[in-house]
Amino acid sequence: MWWLWLVACGTTTETPEPVQAEAEQPWAPTGEATFVGSQTCAGCHEAETAAWTGSQHQRALLPAHEAPGVDLSATLTHAGGTDRFEPGPPPRFVGPDGEGEVAFWIGVDPIAQALVKADGGRLQTLDTTWDARSAADGGQRWLRLHEGLPATDALHWTARSFTANHQCLDCHTTGFDKGYRAANDTYQTTWAETGVGCEGCHGPASHHVQWAQAGAEGDPHLSRAYTARPAFDQPGDDGILRTASSTRSDEADTCARCHSRRSTLASGTTAATPLFDSHRPVWLEEPLYWPDGQIRDEVYVWGSFQQSAMHQAGVTCSNCHDPHTAELRGTPQQVCAQCHEPAVFDGVAHHHHADGAVQCVDCHMPQTTYMAVDARADHSLRVPRPDLAVRTGAPDACSSCHQEGPAWAAEAVARWYPQGQHTQGHWQEVMALGGLQEVLGVAFDPAAPDIVRATILGRTPQIVFNPGPFARLKDDPSPMVRLSILRNLDTLAPDRRPALAQGMLTDEVAAVRMEAARVLAGTSAMNAPGWARARAEYVASQALHADRAEGNVALAMFAMAEGDGPGALASLQRAIEVDPDAPMGWVNLADAWRAMGDEARAQQTLMDGLTHPALSRDGTLKHAMGLSLVRQGKHEAALVWLRESSELAPDNGRFAYVYAVALDSQGQKAEAKQVLQEAVARLPGDPQLQQALASLGQ
Repeated sequence: MWWLWLVACGTTTETPEPVQAEAEQPWAPTGEATFVGSQTCAGCHEAETAAWTGSQHQRALLPAHEAPGVDLSATLTHAGGTDRFEPGPPPRFVGPDGEGEVAFWIGVDPIAQALVKADGGRLQTLDTTWDARSAADGGQRWLRLHEGLPATDALHWTARSFTANHQCLDCHTTGFDKGYRAANDTYQTTWAETGVGCEGCHGPASHHVQWAQAGAEGDPHLSRAYTARPAFDQPGDDGILRTASSTRSDEADTCARCHSRRSTLASGTTAATPLFDSHRPVWLEEPLYWPDGQIRDEVYVWGSFQQSAMHQAGVTCSNCHDPHTAELRGTPQQVCAQCHEPAVFDGVAHHHHADGAVQCVDCHMPQTTYMAVDARADHSLRVPRPDLAVRTGAPDACSSCHQEGPAWAAEAVARWYPQGQHTQGHWQEVMALGGLQEVLGVAFDPAAPDIVRATILGRTPQIVFNPGPFARLKDDPSPMVRLSILRNLDTLAPDRRPALAQGMLTDEVAAVRMEAARVLAGTSAMNAPGWARARAEYVASQALHADRAEGNVALAMFAMAEGDGPGALASLQRAIEVDPDAPMGWVNLADAWRAMGDEARAQQTLMDGLTHPALSRDGTLKHAMGLSLVRQGKHEAALVWLRESSELAPDNGRFAYVYAVALDSQGQKAEAKQVLQEAVARLPGDPQLQQALASLGQ
């Protein structure tokens, strides 16, 4: 029992361990991250601030008194009258079709536009635009982007489509909050910093400041934009440097928040929010893109760059562009030469033009001009394919310089490459012209760009009729692919959807969860795990756009799927009240009445919409009217409306297809064939038109 005595006396035969000091706790931020302003960042990041100062990012939005080189004394006379500015302060715009106080200038080069104050907190983007190019290039003048538009037109500067609170300010400010109040249709818009500041790309910096002040280790990086761009220093036998990095930078997704055509999914997000939790970029869909994926409408950069071999190889935005100055890292040739050996690629043997006659970007990044003077390069960096242009109607880089046309250019390229390297199979050809098997081959090819796979799958609704491929794709690493196959569920009866997709209600990506909620609304999946969260996210994302017809229509369709007829009608009525010049409100309200068995009221709704001056010649409403008459058995009357819709919207292949089918059903086969032939000539990449023409025995 001697050991009891030792314990009682506080002694032991073992050597006691030294007393440990209390372990120092790792540094941790306090509170939610908030915006601190670029001037706070400048205290430590002097070089970056100096580079950013004066950049287009920093000057993306300027107060009215900081007019970016515009001449307020100059006037512009046009068909409707004379536009002028009263210098103020503050400046004031006065024109024959509207006037108001200038609150801000948005953009600086190559154009600058005034934001004019309007009722309800609105800031309207003025159509009278300052051309900031040099006088030698035709600039230093005021110009109108849209001539002669009546105030009722959807593209008139006073219309909702030009309300900067919805369209522009999210990307021209830092810490943006639209602040739309649906109850009284007003905006209480705010932002943390005017222009794109440091935190516009790096996220709110208060935690970073705390870390710096504490002198601690373990900086909680502000956003994924910190991911280092890879170094390309591994030479290949083909004259191209490659990277040894095994990780891909997420930097492009940070840039995509603004440099993409996309919709906003949630408010209060920042650059630190994963892209598909905050936004949903569009795929390579017509008419935004050409059938082969080249840029057509104003889609910005991300969608085209995602297609590129550069992106697939790990190249990111800052490999070519300095993120602080927003300028190229040299001349275009120097930028390309970072990876592409000039001795191999910058010579006659490669480009078949005289030395110095062309640059890499002339052939691989052809430009499209938007807003009259803003030339933007296609970032898909593709090999020119004039032979494909002949078959699809898409543009080709050769014809941007050579007026002889794509057929002539295709013959020239064939002479340069008699072995046919220029026509080897490529996804852009499959996307434009491929059959089902070729399309599925690309869709399941992990080497193909994700945005291409997603686009092709979005055009292939048959995929959902085979549970095997769908099961493989619903776990695809790409959220773009998962989104596309969900959209295809619209072609399935609602009772077949849950077995395929209810597990996607708990997807790690918000955009996928929201799409799953949309396509599963009204099904047994409404009792599945994750439904409540996904439903709430979807409804909130559409309510965020309640200032537009689109958001209200989406809420109406969701309510209809859930069996809430009164709620659907209320949302559709609101869509018309918010924007009576948007055809989708009228068309969907008519569809809602039809779904409730009231075809007469559906037709009257369409007639009411057509009485609006902005819609009197709208192809969408006339098409819907034609279909309504078909359902009523009034086929001769329907043909008149369907013909007008096809003529008013010649780029809409669906309208031409339906008109041709209606003609054929009335025994007018020759007329139907002519409609399809003309439509195929306009839209050679539309497979539905081609199939319909073939069925008529071309």
